[in-house]
Amino acid sequence: MLGGEAVRADGVYKWVDKDGSVHYSDMPPSKVNATKLRSTPAAQPNAPVGGEAPAVAANYIDQDVEFRKRRTAADEEKKKQQEKQQQADQQRQACADSRGRLVTLQQGGRVYRTNEKGERVFFDNKAFADEIAKEKKFLEQNCKA
Repeated sequence: MLGGEAVRADGVYKWVDKDGSVHYSDMPPSKVNATKLRSTPAAQPNAPVGGEAPAVAANYIDQDVEFRKRRTAADEEKKKQQEKQQQADQQRQACADSRGRLVTLQQGGRVYRTNEKGERVFFDNKAFADEIAKEKKFLEQNCKA
C-alpha cells in the first residue's frame, strides 16, 4: 500500500513464454507480447475499496424494475384468466338455462310468456315448435360440450 491507498492493477494479462507455458498476471510482463484479457474498473472517490457498491446498487434497481414488470405482467395475466373464467361460467349458465327451457317445452303442458302488459300468453303448437327450434339452435351453436 502506498500512502494509505490500495494499489490497483490495470487489468489481467495473458502471455506464452519461450517454453510454451501460458501465464496470467495483473501486471504486464516486460519484453513479452502479452494479451490484455480484461480491465479492472477505475476506483471512484466515494466508493468502497473494490468499487462494487455502485454496480450492486444499480443491479438491485434493475432487479426491482424487472420484478415489478414481471409482477405487472402476472397480474394482467391473472385478470385475463379471471375474465375468461367468468365468461365460461356465464356461458355454462346460459347453456343450463337453455337446456332447462328445452326440457320444459318438450314435456308440453301449459307454457306461457308474459307480454308487455304483464298478461300471460299461452303457447300454441306453432309457438312450441318455434321455441323448441330456437333453444335447439342456441344449444347447437353455443353448448357443444
